[in-house]
Amino acid sequence: MVTTALLLSNYSTGFSADYREGDIVRGSVVARADISGFDIVETERRRNAARQAARPIFNFDSSRGESSARSLQAAWEDLKRRSEGQTAGKALSWTGEGGNGVARAIAAHKFNEDDLTRLTTLVRDIGDKYIYDDAEGDRLNQEIVLVDVRNPAAQRIMPMPRASMWSLTEARQELEKKLNVPGWSQEERSALLAGVLPLIRPNVVLDQTATATSREAEANKIQPVEILLKRNQMIAREGDTVTAEKLAQFAVLKTTGHAGRPWHNLLGLLMIILAVYWAV
Repeated sequence: MVTTALLLSNYSTGFSADYREGDIVRGSVVARADISGFDIVETERRRNAARQAARPIFNFDSSRGESSARSLQAAWEDLKRRSEGQTAGKALSWTGEGGNGVARAIAAHKFNEDDLTRLTTLVRDIGDKYIYDDAEGDRLNQEIVLVDVRNPAAQRIMPMPRASMWSLTEARQELEKKLNVPGWSQEERSALLAGVLPLIRPNVVLDQTATATSREAEANKIQPVEILLKRNQMIAREGDTVTAEKLAQFAVLKTTGHAGRPWHNLLGLLMIILAVYWAV
């Protein structure tokens, strides 16, 4: 009966020991039956890699430059209309960015139409470039999908997006460099810049929802990593170092419990032992 108990313990397929990667195996581990399962950790690692490899999706507003130019022109013309009926000595009010200093500078040059044309052309030309927020620069170091919000069906893959785009800081610096208003003092030019620079805004913006959806779709294409263990397969020997692969195999053993048909074998062994006992 003692022999039977020992055999019973040897043939138990349950595995309950807890290990971490780097631990030393305290006793040999053998698969007592054909077992299959999934490597959850490796599957998730591959799915995370697929998520990271998926291209971020950015929206591009191709009308941003034109809308900014029109905004400037509307504020300019509104100021001009109000100045014509303005009571002498009363301060003009500027409806755009930059405050009333912009109004004083424009009025001092009598609402010069050539200046307005130069400004709106410059704002439109720069605003039509691909401009991204400086905070999103790191996201543009890989291929992206660019979607025109005015025509969502028109999508393009950009392999090196930063090479053909400006950061917001770069775009505003370009406007400041190219701003040409002959006859304006430095103070008046500074006031004008305060009203014009805010019109240059990012027109390339990360679509977080679409990007997250795309990444999950790529992750879901990765099939679970299967683990197959054969009966009597040596999983680990006493003294082995626990690796990530061994941890995954241990996890499969834990989830299967008493797999296969060990009790049938034990019953047969017990009958043999009893037969030998009574024969003696």
